[in-house]
Amino acid sequence: MRQRFLLLLALLGLPATLRGQDLAARIEDLVRTYHEQGRFTGAVLVGWKGRVIYKEGMGYANAEWKVRNGPGVRVRIGSLTKAFTAMLVLQLVDEGKLRLGGTISEYLPAYPLPAGDHVTLHQLLSHTSGIPDYVELPLFQPVRNRQPTRPAQFLATFDSLPFNFVPGRRYAYSNSGYFILGVILEQVTGRTWAELLRERILEPLGMQRTGYDDGTAVIPGRAEGYLQTLGGLRPADFLDMSLMYSAAGMYSTLDDLWRFDRALSERRLLSDSAYALMEGLQARTATGWYGYGWAVDRVFVGAGRDSLTSVSHVGGVPGFTAANFRLPEDDGVILWYDNTGQVPPLSQEIVKLLYGVPVVPPRPSIARALLPVVKEAGVETAIRQYRDVRARRPDAYDFAERELNQLGYALLRGGAVRDAVAIFTLNTEMYPAGSNTYDSLGEALLAAGDTAGAVANYRRSLAMNAGNTNATRVLARLGQR
Repeated sequence: MRQRFLLLLALLGLPATLRGQDLAARIEDLVRTYHEQGRFTGAVLVGWKGRVIYKEGMGYANAEWKVRNGPGVRVRIGSLTKAFTAMLVLQLVDEGKLRLGGTISEYLPAYPLPAGDHVTLHQLLSHTSGIPDYVELPLFQPVRNRQPTRPAQFLATFDSLPFNFVPGRRYAYSNSGYFILGVILEQVTGRTWAELLRERILEPLGMQRTGYDDGTAVIPGRAEGYLQTLGGLRPADFLDMSLMYSAAGMYSTLDDLWRFDRALSERRLLSDSAYALMEGLQARTATGWYGYGWAVDRVFVGAGRDSLTSVSHVGGVPGFTAANFRLPEDDGVILWYDNTGQVPPLSQEIVKLLYGVPVVPPRPSIARALLPVVKEAGVETAIRQYRDVRARRPDAYDFAERELNQLGYALLRGGAVRDAVAIFTLNTEMYPAGSNTYDSLGEALLAAGDTAGAVANYRRSLAMNAGNTNATRVLARLGQR
C-alpha cells in the first residue's frame, strides 16, 4: 500500500516562498516523472523540522512477484554504511579507547609496514591514507567479489600494496580505509563489527529493520537488485556482501534511516565535539570536503540565501543506490533508494523544490528513443536522426554523454557489435573531452576484433584520466603499457 504524507507546510516552518503550497504534491510529480521515464525505481522520504512531509515508493521491490517499493522495504545501502562505522569509531574516541592520531599498528600490530606505522585513524576516516581502494584492484570485480571472506584475512588483499600517495597529502576515496576501521573496532572491543553496530547504534535508535547483510541469513522484506537497461530490467550482478563489511555492507529502510537522521539532528550517541569532527572539513575533495563518513558541501538554495551546508553521502552496490542528503542548518533531510542501479539527481532537485528554486523537469532519454530506430531502420538512420534532433530541438531530449554510452552498451550486450562501435564513435565526436567515451569505444573495438584501435582508444582515455583502472587493466592484459 502506498504511503503519502501531505502536511500543511506553513506549520512546519518552511521557507516563506513555499508556505501554503502543496510541496508534497510537487515532490510527487517530480519523482513520478523520473519513474515514468525509466530513470528511477525505488522510494523517497523527505523530512523537515523533525517531521516527515513526504514518503512514497515507485515501481517494484521484487519485479517477479510484483512487490511494491516503499519506505519500509529493506535495501542495500552501500557506502551509507561509512557514516555508521565512523560513528562507532568516534564513540570509542569519546571513551578514550581509540585515538584519531593513532596509527594502524597501535591497534593491529601485525599490519604490514610502512602503512601500519604511518597511516592514522584520521586518515582512514577522511580518505587521505593513500591506501589503494580494494574495489579497484584488477582481480576484485571478476573474481574476488563472488568469494566470501573473513575481514581480518581479507586485509591481505591490499595491506602490502604501495601507497597511491604519501599519507595525508591528498584525498582519494578508498573503501579499504573503512574496511580496516572495522577490523580495528573488532580488535579493540572483542566484539564483531556487526555486534557493535547493533548494540551501540541500531538498538538504541530503534532501527529494527537495519543490519549487516553478510549473506548468511534470510532477510525478510528485502528488495531484489536489478539493472535498468534500455531493453528493460535484468538481475544485478552477484556480490558477496562480506567483502563490503564495514565499508558498504549494510541494509536498511528509509524509515530506519529517518530514525538515524533524528539522532544526528538531536546530537545523540556522540559528544558535541565528536559530531563537529564527523561533519567537519577534514579533507578537500574535487567538489567540496569530506568529514568522517560524510561529504560536506555548500548547496544553492535561493530564497534570499546564496547557499547553506549540506552533509550527505551516496552509496552503491550492484543493483542498488541509496542517498542521505541532510541540511543541518534547517533540519531537513532527503532520503532515497533505487533498486535498479540508477543515480537520479533527486536530492538536488528536491532541494530546489524545498526552497522555491525553479526545477527543470527531466527530459526524455534520447537513447531510449533511438534503440528501436537502430533495430528497425539501422544505425546509420539512427545517427542521422540524432544529429538532426540535436541540432533543431536540443531541449527535446536528454543529450548527455551517458545517453549514447548507454545505447552503445545496449547494442554491445545484444551482439550488435558493429552498431555499438558506430554509436560509441559518435559519442567521442559529441564529447571529445570525455575520457569514458574512448574507454567504451575501446571495449567495442576489442569485441569487434580491432585490437589496434582498441589500444589506441584505451591509451587516449588513460591519457585524459590517469585513474582509469579499467583501461590500465585491459592494456596490461593485452601486453600494452
